[in-house]
Amino acid sequence: MSDALLLSLWTASLVMAAISIAAFLLLVVHRYLSRKAKTRGERIHNETIDALLVANEDHDEAVRKLTPMIRSRATFTQTFLEYTSLVRGSDLQHAVDALLDAGAEAEIIKSLHGGNNKYRRVAAETLGFFDTDTVKVALFNVLESKAPTPVKVAATRSLLALGQKPDLADILPRFDLRELEAPLEMAAIFQFFARDNPEPLIRRVGMGVDDDGLQSMMIEALGRCDVYDAIPVLEARTQNKSARVRAAAIEALGRLGLPIASTIIEAALRDENSEVRAEAAEAVGNVVMPEYAHKLETLLSDVDWNVRFRAAAAMLELGADSRLLLEAAALQNPSQRAQQTASLVLSERAAA
Repeated sequence: MSDALLLSLWTASLVMAAISIAAFLLLVVHRYLSRKAKTRGERIHNETIDALLVANEDHDEAVRKLTPMIRSRATFTQTFLEYTSLVRGSDLQHAVDALLDAGAEAEIIKSLHGGNNKYRRVAAETLGFFDTDTVKVALFNVLESKAPTPVKVAATRSLLALGQKPDLADILPRFDLRELEAPLEMAAIFQFFARDNPEPLIRRVGMGVDDDGLQSMMIEALGRCDVYDAIPVLEARTQNKSARVRAAAIEALGRLGLPIASTIIEAALRDENSEVRAEAAEAVGNVVMPEYAHKLETLLSDVDWNVRFRAAAAMLELGADSRLLLEAAALQNPSQRAQQTASLVLSERAAA
């Protein structure tokens, strides 16, 4: 073997060894820094909680302790949100007052405008506890900005908590549900509008301009909040081309507890979509429409398990005659599906 080849192998070995040592050192440094950051975060968390607890008894001392804590914005805002889940009333207000005097308002607002989107969302949620004009302006500015949808949703919820009412038609186009990890975060916003002033929500559903997901959540909010003025719009939505919207409309009508028009419920019980049929069956039970017992009996043989189960459960809500039909199906219905479903639901009710 030539000297040149040996030198090359020796050099390559040294390079590989150096790379291995460098990688090991980087790993050690990373672990050290991570552990140090974790320890620091835990210290700030604990000291922030202690300072917030002091606010109820000694405002000035709480301000003194909180002032250095608020500079660690990410840890501080998460800690404060945790604290809000533990206390209410005057204790929480004392803590908020101390934070305002410590300058937390300005620091949290800074977190809205850049950095990790998770912490921006947390900052928007946190500001919902600070009832100042500056905060309200900052939150409205978030809605006007190019902030990610989760941050805008959090800002909207905080504005509602502060008694502000963004225009529904104005804010909806600013949300992109595809950006939401949990689209149901929007449900709380729609339920607020349904409880507080449902007319804009009713009009929006009637327009039918939003995607199926948004329409379904708005319809669900109207049903959950007992908005009876929405019945004409909900009835119209049962004819929507989207099965998801039709199912939501039927569910909402069932929640309202009033008799559903025969043409609507009969069409829904025969709908090509299984979720619509299932919601229709449950609605018959919720509203207690015994005249549809035999139609529910037919659904005991449906190809979809969810339809069969909810039809059987609804039959138990329709009175003694309907229950007899269900018991007969469990004993002698020619359909094995119907027998199994009826037997299961009757057994569950007996065991309950």
